Amino acid sequence: MTHAIIETVDTNEAILPPSRWRSNGVVSIWHKKDIVNPTRSGKLFLGEDFSSTKEFEITMSTPGIISGTNVVVNMSAGVKTADSQTVTLSVDGMVLDTKNVSKSADAAIYKLITSFGSTPVTEAMAQAESVTAKVSTSVSLPIAKMNYISVSYKSPLALPADSSQMRWLVKTTKESGLVIGNTTPTTHAWLVFTPNNSPYKIYNTKQYTITTSEGTSCIVPNLGTTAYAEYVIFDTGKQQKQVSFAGNVANQNLHSLATPDMLVITTPKLKAQADRIADFHRQHDGMDVEVVLQDDIFNEFGNGMRDVFAYRQLCKMLYSRNPLKFRYLLLFGSGNYDNRGIFGGDIEETLLTYQTDNSYHSVSSYCSDDYFGVMNDEAVNVEGTNALLNISIGRIPFVSAAEAKTYVDKLLAYMSHKPGKTDTWKSNMLMIGEYGDQYIHTTQTESFIDNFNYEITPKTSDTPEIRTRNDNAVNFNKIYLEPYDNVDNLQATREKLVEDFNVGQNFILFVGHSNISSLTKPTVLMNLQQAIDTKYDVPPVMYFSSCDVGRYDGGQTSFIDKLLLNPDGGIIAAVAATREAYTSLNGRLTDSFAKYLGISESDSRFYAKYEKTWGRVLMFAKNFSTDRSRNRLKYHLTRRPGNARPTSHVTATEVTEVNGVAASKGIAIGAMTPITIKGRVRKRRRRSRYPISTAMRRFRSTTPKNTI
Repeated sequence: MTHAIIETVDTNEAILPPSRWRSNGVVSIWHKKDIVNPTRSGKLFLGEDFSSTKEFEITMSTPGIISGTNVVVNMSAGVKTADSQTVTLSVDGMVLDTKNVSKSADAAIYKLITSFGSTPVTEAMAQAESVTAKVSTSVSLPIAKMNYISVSYKSPLALPADSSQMRWLVKTTKESGLVIGNTTPTTHAWLVFTPNNSPYKIYNTKQYTITTSEGTSCIVPNLGTTAYAEYVIFDTGKQQKQVSFAGNVANQNLHSLATPDMLVITTPKLKAQADRIADFHRQHDGMDVEVVLQDDIFNEFGNGMRDVFAYRQLCKMLYSRNPLKFRYLLLFGSGNYDNRGIFGGDIEETLLTYQTDNSYHSVSSYCSDDYFGVMNDEAVNVEGTNALLNISIGRIPFVSAAEAKTYVDKLLAYMSHKPGKTDTWKSNMLMIGEYGDQYIHTTQTESFIDNFNYEITPKTSDTPEIRTRNDNAVNFNKIYLEPYDNVDNLQATREKLVEDFNVGQNFILFVGHSNISSLTKPTVLMNLQQAIDTKYDVPPVMYFSSCDVGRYDGGQTSFIDKLLLNPDGGIIAAVAATREAYTSLNGRLTDSFAKYLGISESDSRFYAKYEKTWGRVLMFAKNFSTDRSRNRLKYHLTRRPGNARPTSHVTATEVTEVNGVAASKGIAIGAMTPITIKGRVRKRRRRSRYPISTAMRRFRSTTPKNTI
């Protein structure tokens, strides 16, 4: 782990001309409050509301401000307008800037605006050692909340009598010096930042030894450049800011961990259930699994702070030691966009979430677990083109121990099932496509089937498209809402859904519209209550190529939560988006997912022996999808990611001819035309060390079949 160091630099005694000495520096005073996050997404929280009062005013103390110099005021606010409006920034009654704000875009919850301006410091400002800044709007707005306001001004490089430390920005040339006033033998000067320092790397602080003479000291930084640098001047003879006691830390040493196959991060409340999953993998799959409490990670990799980077640092350490062995991360616990607990609640019992800097746009703001799986040191952000996943990630999104136990009971029963003669559901896949939107949902569903059945090499200027059939035996069932022209008829699709669920499905793809509480625009297929009431023998893995339904960080119970917690039906796992997603880009990811789902587990190009898991399929799908946008980052796996191979070589049917024409060719069928279909039943032997894939084991329910 890298730490900053303090380098002691002797004072340069060189004699400089008067023009090279600096006795003033720039001080910045900030005001910011974190009160509310209107989008309920992203890192940024806004402060004071002035939507109805039309103005926000604050007086800020400016000790040492020098008359005749300039004072600079910066502000940022979140606003939403129904039409074009103006926002004005002023200080002590003088208008500094007027910002024209256009109508907010439909997907923008609010618009983040900035404004700044400067004015000469008056004698009144200097005498009062304060300025009053005001932000005002022309009319009342639906949303108007402060983000921050700052005042920057020049003051002497001297600690006020009532201050123990201050920080200044000072512009120095290659050879220039600083004159520091009001010094004592216990005064120190530290250089803490220069413009040449990368914001992504730790900066080594420079401490200057200074010689005091009648309360004045001089140092010569010799930075070798002309630029602003940041200094902290403090007096250890005065009372410094004190840290508060957080608690005792027991001895620990995560750095001594042997590299596991899977790392599980959880909380004390959920650890017992996380251990049950870990024990199953150890006993049945021969995996090395480590269960680690997040507080231990914060202590050792986050300087005791709740920081998502600490998760990634631990993963990075394990991956760097043995990248072939460390393959899976399970986040056993839910999360919240309010990582800091601003709204209260027991944040110690939730895992952290990675949130975007963008907090004002319903599509561009999101959370993603992918941040923890990118091990490339050169990938400075998760949206970069070189930010590829190196490990597979899953999350079990529950907070209470009772909910966690309910799901783990269901999961272990599912994984422990022994195969039987009635396991024909393992060869069933159900495709659901919603209606409307120029048939895009059904088109994407058909494209999924095509990419699953065939490995497709796109055509080039020199070669035609090459299609190689994958070695899969799957029966595809389809429910397309397009043929039904009204809501009453749409109810028939639900009856078909009940029938197909009761037969048993290995995997289900839904392409359409959704939110956290229902599927499809008319909510005809399933809602929260119906998710609770589902009763059938086989809980499938379900991929939701749609919006919002996978959100786990909003503090709400979602549709997927209900399906996962239903002991008599529901689903066993989900792939779903945490935020709004674009339909066209969703289709690119489902095509890629279908490709890596359809490739044989014996294909050494992608899968080591027995390593075709849900987590790895999703990892490959994201890494090699033709969509390189943030859209793919919103999708996550709700389940543990390891040792769950998602295909099964069992009995399946195949259509070979339609009206005497080979089924591999395009076939036109007219209305009311008799159809003769020929096919065959295929049965193949599994190539596996297990009688049945751990991803496909049947869940036994003592509850009789009912309805969904």
